[in-house]
Amino acid sequence: MKFTLLTSLVFAACALLVAGAPTPVDSLALAKRGNARGGNSGNSNGGHVANSASGESTIRNAGANHAGNGGNTRSGDAVGGAGSRGDAQSGNSGNTEGGDIANEASGEATVNNIGNNIGGTGGKSHSGDAVGGS
Repeated sequence: MKFTLLTSLVFAACALLVAGAPTPVDSLALAKRGNARGGNSGNSNGGHVANSASGESTIRNAGANHAGNGGNTRSGDAVGGAGSRGDAQSGNSGNTEGGDIANEASGEATVNNIGNNIGGTGGKSHSGDAVGGS
């Protein structure tokens, strides 16, 4: 009789402990509530041309000086999880400045350009989309 009563108490205690334990959340449900952040893109600037003379020297350019054009950059998209707490933030996009040309002479030096000096054009910089959780 004692054995049956003790066994019943142990089963009742275990049932109460299991009933009070939190329900585990599966990893898919956690992913649905997750935040998202897109990565940053790097710079894609054009090249530079520098004609620099000093002392009594001379630089003569018969052709044109062309600085490089800026490239294109795009940061990644960010899409938050489907849970109500999913945030999204797109990364920063990089610079895409065009190149420049510098003609510098000091002292009695000269820089003679027969051709044109043409600076590079800027590229395109796009920031990715950010869509928060729904």
